[in-house]
Amino acid sequence: MKRLLTTIMLCAAGCGGPEAPPAAPDPAAPQEATAPQEELITMKGTEFYLYDMRPESGAVKKPLAVIRADELAVGTGGETSISFKGAHAVLRGQAADAEEIILDAAEGSYEENQRAYLKGGVRAQVADMTLQLEDMEVTTVTPDSPGMAFTEHPVTITAPGMELRAENLRLYPDEKKMELSQCSGFIEFGRLQP
Repeated sequence: MKRLLTTIMLCAAGCGGPEAPPAAPDPAAPQEATAPQEELITMKGTEFYLYDMRPESGAVKKPLAVIRADELAVGTGGETSISFKGAHAVLRGQAADAEEIILDAAEGSYEENQRAYLKGGVRAQVADMTLQLEDMEVTTVTPDSPGMAFTEHPVTITAPGMELRAENLRLYPDEKKMELSQCSGFIEFGRLQP
């Protein structure tokens, strides 16, 4: 009997049966990405423009915003948004006496004739006022909407004789108007010019 068991064991060990199936992949192990990487087109020193999109005849309109980017990247996958770094922008209303608003930001994005979004240490200069913001979105003028620059994040505004902090900001270049909500700070009377 012992001899029979030994013979069976030797036959089983020596006989090659079908190969064992490959081990199932470990679901916890990271899988390599198989999606193709999107190709990017990169450029340096590029300008973008936002125009008043209301239909009017007559004089040629100047752009509401001119944004110069130190460098940008555009995907080739049909995206309409352009990402950029090192933004320097000028916002202005259409009136001849409109005050220019100068903006600087670390980065942002742009959608042609719709909006520009700036973020990363945004600094805006309006005459002698300096605005420090986390981000700012600039929208173009359309028949249904006035063009404006706004943020839903805190803003600090400083000028000689004034320091204000607000929870958010709406800026209308054409109307020379700024709206602040939940504002606190100080203004020294007699120091501000009308």
